[in-house]
Amino acid sequence: MKNIRSVNKIHIAPLTEYSSFLETLTSWSYQEWGQRDPSNSLEAARHQLQQCLKSDSVPVCYVAVCGEQPAGFITVKIRDMPDRFPDAEHWIGSLLIAPKYRRQGVGSLLMAHLIKQLPALGVGDLYLWTATAELFYAGYDFIALDRFRHLQQDVVVMVRKSR
Repeated sequence: MKNIRSVNKIHIAPLTEYSSFLETLTSWSYQEWGQRDPSNSLEAARHQLQQCLKSDSVPVCYVAVCGEQPAGFITVKIRDMPDRFPDAEHWIGSLLIAPKYRRQGVGSLLMAHLIKQLPALGVGDLYLWTATAELFYAGYDFIALDRFRHLQQDVVVMVRKSR
């Protein structure tokens, strides 16, 4: 059950409005996923988020903010797994919530915000891969496309078809 009091204190904004959060989000991203991918580094994680500071188009990052602190973020990037999905252009790159804000509806706020922004961003079909959150994404009309082993874990690739 969502903690509505916490959710009500959250607002969502592009990373361009909160560039001071860049190092915090970079650290979170690398701690959560960086060590699984031998080709990744803290610098690579920072570079991916820095790309979101260049404009309000894809690649883009939206930050959930509580008071003056980041509570989580979601990114959309161009191309992931191009060898396996060469025609899949737009991908959710990250959806990460700070531990103290998890299970309080912050991820749902970020997803709902992103979905509303998709037409303005020029995003049609939206892809993602996940090892742990298939049911969460299914709740936002993502459907499973493929399952396989990736970065030492079983993953599902999902798509949300444009309307």
